[in-house]
Amino acid sequence: DTSVISEGLYYQGKEMKLFKTINKFIKNKEYEKALNDCIEILIINPLNDYAYYTCGYCLEKLERYEDAIDKFKIAFEINPKSEHYLWHCANCLRRQDRYEEAISKFTEVTILNPEDYAAYGAWGDCLREISRYEEADEQYQKAISINPKYEDAYLAWARSFILQEQYNKAIEKYELLLEINPQKENAYIAWASLLSKQNQYV
Repeated sequence: DTSVISEGLYYQGKEMKLFKTINKFIKNKEYEKALNDCIEILIINPLNDYAYYTCGYCLEKLERYEDAIDKFKIAFEINPKSEHYLWHCANCLRRQDRYEEAISKFTEVTILNPEDYAAYGAWGDCLREISRYEEADEQYQKAISINPKYEDAYLAWARSFILQEQYNKAIEKYELLLEINPQKENAYIAWASLLSKQNQYV
């Protein structure tokens, strides 16, 4: 039936136009407006996983984390091959200090994509926040083994060593980071702060 095909093409075109508008709203940080258009897309196509993800993204930016998690979970149910949706779900949990739950989600991310070095780094951060330092260090090591130039992992690993009062190991991480990026200003600042702290106890 040509009328059915025409109707389908009309709604596909409408979705595309709405997504273009949504992208503009997001660039301008107008998340409420973007959210309203996402909801309109879901009325047209309730199985559009990317629309659910975009809703979740806007809600996350608005710090409505529980609502965002719900949307990310629905997106993942529709498209269980996208670890990206789990990533954001985990991040919302982390922002609420729900570290054990976030760890579980980051674990799922790395099962779907074992090369996701940033997920190992975020997993390590969650472990560090609940004082599971040795396990955190293992995750930072994994992140760096996948991407030796992943700067955030060196900084995070150094922080972990500082919390364990293993200052020399922290300095080693700053040195490695500065070999990779000699312009990394916050590494110099953190290093100087650590040296100052050490000098207080000399």
